[in-house]
Amino acid sequence: MCGALDIRLLNEKLNDRRIVAGRATGVRTIEHLLDAPLDMVTTEAELRGICPGMKGADALLKMVNEVTSSFPVTSDSNRSRDSIHW
Repeated sequence: MCGALDIRLLNEKLNDRRIVAGRATGVRTIEHLLDAPLDMVTTEAELRGICPGMKGADALLKMVNEVTSSFPVTSDSNRSRDSIHW
């Protein structure tokens, strides 16, 4: 998300919601956000391996892989969760 996201608020007041979020500043487009390093992340994001300095695209890929890893994979599946390319 952009710099308007209040990570401290999410960590201090809304921590019980376990929000996974990261913030990059100075970005104006989705492309910039994906390429920018995150300057702050929530505690829950850090627990999932997302850390400050990580590019937005890498953080997003970690989130997607975590969610899709819990999906059952069948032998007739034409999609692979590892087939996402940036």
